[in-house]
Amino acid sequence: MLRSNRKSFTTFVAGLFTAGAIGLGAYALSSSSSTAGVVGPGAQPLASQTKEVKQALDHLKQARDLLKDADHDEKGHDHKALEYTKQAISELEEKLGD
Repeated sequence: MLRSNRKSFTTFVAGLFTAGAIGLGAYALSSSSSTAGVVGPGAQPLASQTKEVKQALDHLKQARDLLKDADHDEKGHDHKALEYTKQAISELEEKLGD
């Protein structure tokens, strides 16, 4: 049971990291556009995208705190996830100017 909970938690964190990386990529692409605050047809204004990036940043910070408290596995996957999560937080904070 403990191993399945750990695997579920690791899968959850990996999903959060992947979502954060995808969000960061989308944000980087949208901010490099030469249009006035809108990217492509039907795209949201950048202010709305910034709000979504801030929400993703909050979720990454929650994941970081959960990973800090987790029992780290012998192969270091939890520790790697923690380090990648910290890196994603740093990248987003730098992009947002926090």
